Amino acid sequence: MTVYVAGIGAYLPHRVVSNETLSAITGLDAAWISNRSGITRRHLARPGVGTVHMATVAAREALAHAGVEPEDIGLVVVASSFHRRFPAVSTAEMVRAKLGLMRAAGLDLCSTFSGFAGAMRSGASAVREGAVAALVIGAEGFSDATRLRDRRTCYMLSDGAGALVLSGHGGFARIGPVQTQTMEVPEGDGPSLECALTPAADSAVWKAFQGAIGAVTASNGEGVIHVPTQHLRAIVDGLPQNVRLHHPLGGTGNLLAASLPLSLYHFLRAGEYADGDRILLFGTDGVTAWNICLLDQLRKLQRQWDDLREEDELALARGRELTQRGVGAQLRICPRSELERHIADVASHAARQMVNLACVTFRVSAPSCADLEWVDREATALLLKQVRATDLLYKLKDASCHVLLLRYIDEANARRLGARLKRLLEDLDLAGELTLSVDMTVSVHDRTESSAAFSTEVLGRP
Repeated sequence: MTVYVAGIGAYLPHRVVSNETLSAITGLDAAWISNRSGITRRHLARPGVGTVHMATVAAREALAHAGVEPEDIGLVVVASSFHRRFPAVSTAEMVRAKLGLMRAAGLDLCSTFSGFAGAMRSGASAVREGAVAALVIGAEGFSDATRLRDRRTCYMLSDGAGALVLSGHGGFARIGPVQTQTMEVPEGDGPSLECALTPAADSAVWKAFQGAIGAVTASNGEGVIHVPTQHLRAIVDGLPQNVRLHHPLGGTGNLLAASLPLSLYHFLRAGEYADGDRILLFGTDGVTAWNICLLDQLRKLQRQWDDLREEDELALARGRELTQRGVGAQLRICPRSELERHIADVASHAARQMVNLACVTFRVSAPSCADLEWVDREATALLLKQVRATDLLYKLKDASCHVLLLRYIDEANARRLGARLKRLLEDLDLAGELTLSVDMTVSVHDRTESSAAFSTEVLGRP
């Protein structure tokens, strides 16, 4: 049975730490970091955002892109390099529960560099054995295990996640053979992280890579072979003319199990390929492990990311389509007039049903438009995590204003929740560089007042 890639999603934290910032913190020379590792910056999640959250966000986008129903997912596989807690809690099971994929089984893989290829093999096997679709995720949250002041590791690692939906009913690429190889090494003698980014040109790993390229070219010489890779300093000589190396994630640190899906995501987003081209996903630690997965019958995606409005792309990444199917938080982005109508409708319905209704409004300001854009994205993600099934979250279009409608809650609890959320929003500026200002107001619906008056009270006068 043929298995296809039907959907793809990704998540990279917006917090970017440059070599210059690390130099100021640790005393390491910025040029030395770049020359030694090939890394110029890395993406780090804010405190409290772990592997599960990043994997879930990437998975929501992949599911929305694939257009599959939640009940169609038969297996959720998460490849990650370490567990945040001990004793370990299944990351795949937590992601499955957050997405509401109640018919799916969960599987964790911890194989560092070859983890995502193993996840692809498991997901494809599940589809061949009868599952309608499988969700395959690579996610790493190294911020939980490293410190920016640790001179040995601070410049190497990054946070992020990528996800693919595999299906037997068609997609934009067909999954070919998956090949992995891992050599056992004595404990304590494993490769350094530098090896993952600077593998020797005569190593067994690169010889395997060149052999795989030769095998693919010999079996079918037509069509360009694209190799999206995170190995920033890799130089492979003597490749055929139809093989093109891409470095779509040149500005990140080492993402291990998440590197292949994130590289693929950004390669597809760039759109620099043609129908019929092939993709060779190649990952290695430079010494002991490597993995190769061929994707062929590639076709151009109908989805064009660059044509999406910013607010639509944000809503897609947070699972707006899945909201309509009962999965994920309810997020609506709308202009003021439409938001007023929504609030009035909810207030009118709550009055008829004799249900408590409170509203917490957050307005966030930052000194620059660039800062505000980042804050707006992070604030939306944070608030989405707090939304219950009975709550409604709105974002006012073209303004950093979020409205959280709370049903079945009294005024005292609404104010306690609002105060807690306000502190979390203020914590987005942990370094104190943005001088954020968070204005919070709590409005409680009086069933004797008109719904239009309540809507005006929530949003204030124009």
